[in-house]
Amino acid sequence: MVLAQTAEPLAEEATEERWYDDISLGAFADAFYSVDWHMPSNPQAWTTGAAGDIPHRAYDYTNGFGLAFAGLDVAYNGEKVGATLSLRYGAGAARLIGNDNPVLSTIAQAFVTWTPNDKLTFDLGQFGTIYGAEVAENWQNMNYTRGALYYLMQPFYHTGLRAAYQVNDTFGLTALVVNGTNLNGLGGFGEDGNHSPHLGLQATITPSDALNLAVGWYGGAGGSGFGPNAPDDDGNWEHFFDVVVNGSVGKLSYIGNFDFYVIPDAGAGDAAFYWGIMGGLAYSLTDTFGVAGRLEYLDDPKGRYISGMYDGLFTATATLDYKPVKNLAIRLDAIRIEKAFGAGADIYATKDGASSVGITSTLGVVVFGGY
Repeated sequence: MVLAQTAEPLAEEATEERWYDDISLGAFADAFYSVDWHMPSNPQAWTTGAAGDIPHRAYDYTNGFGLAFAGLDVAYNGEKVGATLSLRYGAGAARLIGNDNPVLSTIAQAFVTWTPNDKLTFDLGQFGTIYGAEVAENWQNMNYTRGALYYLMQPFYHTGLRAAYQVNDTFGLTALVVNGTNLNGLGGFGEDGNHSPHLGLQATITPSDALNLAVGWYGGAGGSGFGPNAPDDDGNWEHFFDVVVNGSVGKLSYIGNFDFYVIPDAGAGDAAFYWGIMGGLAYSLTDTFGVAGRLEYLDDPKGRYISGMYDGLFTATATLDYKPVKNLAIRLDAIRIEKAFGAGADIYATKDGASSVGITSTLGVVVFGGY
């Protein structure tokens, strides 16, 4: 009897939840080797180009070896409350976060979470955008390099309040009230030049693994002028519409993304718009080896968004994907071809001049893991 009585508390103690069981950690490192087949004399010319910075290239920023990212993710996931911190280092962090403050330049996400019930979640702080099909963490994408639509035409992060409501297993809603685009309230890509917040709304429909659909809108005052020497400007709203569709059927996965952006006149006398579309396919040949492809087209008819450069862009990327072990992704974007259109289309430096066509190959290696 004595032995039986002492065994019960031991069993209860063994199953007792510990506070650190709700903490998750993740880390990754992302490095690459890239070749610009124009072989310009300046190895940085792939991103500095013949006409200045090439705005649509993301984190494969140099011709040769480079470290895109080193990242650390820490999260506390309690029953009702939580907190998330995502830190990013490397040259890619500056291009993602866009803040020259030595501390803020490393913070990709920092927010607290309240979950009052199993359907509703609130996040307050700085968090990644809900829009678009690709992300900075490229092992979650189909290709190693990120597309022009992702890097040129979509937000990266917001600071404010996010509310998500999961109506049922198929339908969900997310709403945003935020400072603006890529702003943390302390610098970012610049201070928000008005009093008005940006608003966002997204509906998601997931009837099966074969179809996931997200339709979103995001808008806010596009003018600036808030400051000690300028009048407030809370009008001139910009509107961004985003549609993402993806899914998988057997070994085949697909993804599509369409964006349409209406921008205010900004003193030009009339509003303008630009748009872009991306489509991709990936096929798993074996458990460790796969292939993928991506096509994109971006259009800026009035040349107001990509000022002084091209007004149209086409890209095509073919990728070989190899995952020899669980937490290692080796990807070769064997060929990425880009064609710019318009009066300022000769943006790619060559040995003896410039071209409207860019051709690169990039080998990327990403190690990631966590618990």
